[in-house]
Amino acid sequence: RASGAPGSRNIKVGAEVINKPNTNEEARSVRDALCKGLFANLFEWIVRQLNSALKATADAAAATASAGQGDTKLDNTAARFIGAVDVFGFESFGVNSLEQLCINYANERLQRLFVTAIFESQVSVYKKEGIAVPDIPFTDNAKVVALIDGPAAEPGILQILSEECVLGNSSDESFLDRVQQRFAVDKPNPHFARAKGRGMFNIKHFAAEVSYTVVGFVAKNKDPLPVDLSMLLKSSKVEVVAQLFNPPAEPVPKGGTAKRAGAFRSAKFVGVIDGFRSSLSELVKTLEATHTHFVRCIKPNLAKTAGVYEHEVAARQLRTSGVVQAVGAARAGYPDHLTFDQVANTYAMLVKGSPQSGRPGAEAVLKAAAIPPAKYQLGKTLVFMGVGVQDMLEARRNAFIAQRVVLMQGRIRIVLAKRLVRQLRDEKARAELVRQKAAQIEAEKRAKEEEERRIREEEERQKREAEEAMREQEEAKKKQQKFNIARQKSFERTAARKKKAAEKEAKAAAGEGDSSGDEAPTPGQGSKRLSVEGGPKKAVVTDMGWKESAGPTDDLDEAAAEAARVDYGFNNPVADVLEYAEYLGMDTSKYESLLWIADEALSAPEPKGWEQRVDPEGNVFYFHENTGMILQEHPLDHHYQNLYLQMKDQVDRDRGVAGEEEPEEEPEEEEVGPLPIDLGSLPPSVLVSKETLRRPSWKERLSPVTSRKTSRTHMLNLITFELTVPVKRKEKGLGVGLTVDNLVVEMDPSGSFAEVGDQLQKNDKIVRVDGRALRGRMFKDVIRPKETHEITVVFSREKSQRPAPREQKAKLRDDVANNQMRLKEYTLTIKRFNGSPGFTLDPTNLILHVEKGSDAASILKPGDKVVEVDGRVLEGVRFGEVADQGKAAHKLKVVRIKPMKAKGGKKDDGDSSKSSRPDPKRKQVGRIQFREVTLKKERESDRIGVLFHRTDEGFDMSAFAQLEDEGACLPIIKRITEGTVGFNAGLRVDDVVIAVNGVSDITNLQAVEMIRNLQGEITFLVAPAPRVQPEATTPRAK
Repeated sequence: RASGAPGSRNIKVGAEVINKPNTNEEARSVRDALCKGLFANLFEWIVRQLNSALKATADAAAATASAGQGDTKLDNTAARFIGAVDVFGFESFGVNSLEQLCINYANERLQRLFVTAIFESQVSVYKKEGIAVPDIPFTDNAKVVALIDGPAAEPGILQILSEECVLGNSSDESFLDRVQQRFAVDKPNPHFARAKGRGMFNIKHFAAEVSYTVVGFVAKNKDPLPVDLSMLLKSSKVEVVAQLFNPPAEPVPKGGTAKRAGAFRSAKFVGVIDGFRSSLSELVKTLEATHTHFVRCIKPNLAKTAGVYEHEVAARQLRTSGVVQAVGAARAGYPDHLTFDQVANTYAMLVKGSPQSGRPGAEAVLKAAAIPPAKYQLGKTLVFMGVGVQDMLEARRNAFIAQRVVLMQGRIRIVLAKRLVRQLRDEKARAELVRQKAAQIEAEKRAKEEEERRIREEEERQKREAEEAMREQEEAKKKQQKFNIARQKSFERTAARKKKAAEKEAKAAAGEGDSSGDEAPTPGQGSKRLSVEGGPKKAVVTDMGWKESAGPTDDLDEAAAEAARVDYGFNNPVADVLEYAEYLGMDTSKYESLLWIADEALSAPEPKGWEQRVDPEGNVFYFHENTGMILQEHPLDHHYQNLYLQMKDQVDRDRGVAGEEEPEEEPEEEEVGPLPIDLGSLPPSVLVSKETLRRPSWKERLSPVTSRKTSRTHMLNLITFELTVPVKRKEKGLGVGLTVDNLVVEMDPSGSFAEVGDQLQKNDKIVRVDGRALRGRMFKDVIRPKETHEITVVFSREKSQRPAPREQKAKLRDDVANNQMRLKEYTLTIKRFNGSPGFTLDPTNLILHVEKGSDAASILKPGDKVVEVDGRVLEGVRFGEVADQGKAAHKLKVVRIKPMKAKGGKKDDGDSSKSSRPDPKRKQVGRIQFREVTLKKERESDRIGVLFHRTDEGFDMSAFAQLEDEGACLPIIKRITEGTVGFNAGLRVDDVVIAVNGVSDITNLQAVEMIRNLQGEITFLVAPAPRVQPEATTPRAK
């Protein structure tokens, strides 16, 4: 029935009802009226629901108050409430209609309420304090309000619109004629003006002048919804629609009379404007009966963009909203109000004599400050000050305080200066006494040393003569002994190999498996054990990249297979290790360095409580006798698989690939960054070249030639070069031996590195391979096998030395961290200690450790470099290859980095003479105590028994040095097995490994590889890693 309503209407003619079709324009008007009616009634229904809910709350509050006070006559309307009114925004568009007129009229009414409230608040304070002030001007928009909605005697525009809707021939044009005739001709209103356009009129609002178009005014004020359509909606079967068009009867207010039954509705026309006027009047009446507070919201810009402030936009809003007028009204009288005591106490320093309080004190302050009487007035409790009076009082108060502060500072400076003069005089006298006493002690010390030196030289001369004679006698004897020992060891090794092969054949015949140790070195990386002759063994890790070929796989006999197993460092056959690695899901081509996990897993016994069983079908399974748990796989398979995944993540972070596959294309060349130069990377030809030696100082010239230790100092001005050389890989590998910091220490004469000639030499440091910068990673972890590699190295020489031919192809590096060195060169003689020199060296002849109690302990330090032994310069050779074990003492030449001297003769803060290891006796930030832990790993089966954390999350590492690679972390011990070598030596959980045998700045992955390959005496520098404390802790119970 409703679908056809917009297209027609019913008209009763006599006793008949005729259905008359609507025109298109009438049908569109009915359609729009239906939508507006539905929306309006729905809005009113929502308001009624809200009012009903709020009224229930108010009734409960009133009942509670009535019960508490014993007043049963308390009206619900007396309950207190807090209301918030969101004021319409002032609107002025290109075309303004009846909606804009209603909105702007509401703004006019509320603006009048705002100005009146502000003005009355100021006036009430003045009256309360008895202050007489002139009239405060303010803009009154009462005439604008009367123009739009006047009283009954003088109707405004809205009343004229309601009257026009009642007339039979009403139209928008007739409405406009009546408005213009009344307010422009009969009773001109200054806020009304004729518009230049047709069908328009202007109103000068308090904010701006707005032009209104009267088209649609009459139609919008009428309710265009046809009666038959309205009746249809009232009888709708949809419950919600029926409720919208059948509102409930209004409640009867207390004290009022109810509408009598059968009363008819008034036939007076009530338009949209009448309802709006009535609602607005009720709102204003409610606001006038409350204590109002006003909040003005100012938009900083029209684009609604954060952080943008447009001055003109904000100023226009302040003017149009009446804020400027309200502030002007407030400041027209006395804007600053202070109590008598506030004025008397705050500005009492301006008054000479004893300060007073109350009204007399305030009057005295104002008179002392010379404030004109016209600028202030005294009320009953307050002092009313005009514009600028309080600022003047503050300025004089600050000036008074500043003057007194300068006098106080002068007095204090005099006292401090006198105290300083006395202190300097006393210090000078004490220094003179100390100098005289020191001079006397120095003279006595020199005399004593001279006598001791003379006696010592005589004893040493006699001892040398005796040792020389003994050495000549024993030399021939030792040569024969060495030959006999070497031959005997050759026989023993041959017999041991034969015996081992026989035992293996016997075991194979008996069906026995190979036994394996607890720990094996990492495959893919050789491990050379270097021990100084006769002394305790020290482990030095190298990175020899070549292996002798074992021939075709098909031709390998049992002995060759055993040799291959030993060559890889496994405890189990290589084929078994590779098969189990694939079972764990290991990519053996990419993670060859982790094959030790598979080897260790094959050697691990079943955990306690587990035993092997066989099901009826012959399949092996594992059974736990206490829990009854059954597993198809080995109980430790899950553990070793997680261990592989953990180590794989560490390898990926160390390589910088974050678990992703490497791209097929060649990577762009990475920048290496600034490089520090140390003694390990400089050969003796650079450190003690003739060009760098200077004339000895007077102290060095006075030093006797026969003393135990002589020294001289010289400066090195280094030039560092970067050279990229193509190297073709051979079947045996690249043929190079490296340290953990990628320093070349060995070169196979038939290898790839040796084939390029003098382009690559020992002591060169590899910094980039195939465009990938190493940045603290090991060479073997970055390189990927290919036919030809691009190897980038850096090397240095002294500026005064003759250039090398390869420098022509090299690039000069000017970003080296320390291109200047101050070296101290020592020439000394040391005695052997327990068959060894008493110290341990790395492959570059850099001292890693000095034995306690040895002759070298009082002279040498870790970080010194030995460049000459018994007259032989260690250029490209190691100390152990040159030093004669039969000698009782050695004559050494050692260099040490000394701190640079800054201006004024003071030493530079950066003491580069110290070893790369931190001082164990020095505490770092956060009171962390370093300690050295020395253990002996005499056999490969000896287990250190440590497991490191994957990351340093949960630890406060701010006190430790940060690694260059952001993805790497220092080794932190997560677990250590009791009874192992590491546990017995003193390693504990949460220890941070700072250095291993003097090698520092190592990652957790590098530490794992080093300790698995090292053998002999291993020295750890460790410190406890503090854990991060939680932000909030539970208080301890008393």
